Amino acid sequence: MFRIVVMVAFSALLLVSAAVGESNRALKVKVAPQYPEIARTARLRGSVRLQLLVTAEGRVKDVTVLGGNAVLVKAAEDAVRKWRFEPAKDESTEQVKLDFDPDK
Repeated sequence: MFRIVVMVAFSALLLVSAAVGESNRALKVKVAPQYPEIARTARLRGSVRLQLLVTAEGRVKDVTVLGGNAVLVKAAEDAVRKWRFEPAKDESTEQVKLDFDPDK
């Protein structure tokens, strides 16, 4: 029961948007990052910008941090590594921005 309440509270506390870059490959599976406890306690908000190298099969092969608060980066990286995109002919590079906001 506590886990369900935490998950509901988490989804209410975390706004995550993903703006996909140039190739516009469709996102099939989007996993929300786990809000770091230290960030939640400090009511830390901010954005993390990442560049993803996505395989032709749609898996995230590599993640490069383009900017963001160091406390939030690890959570963002861990989440996007679980994302899955639609298959394509070749690998592609996608840029995403994840927004963390404890008030949303």
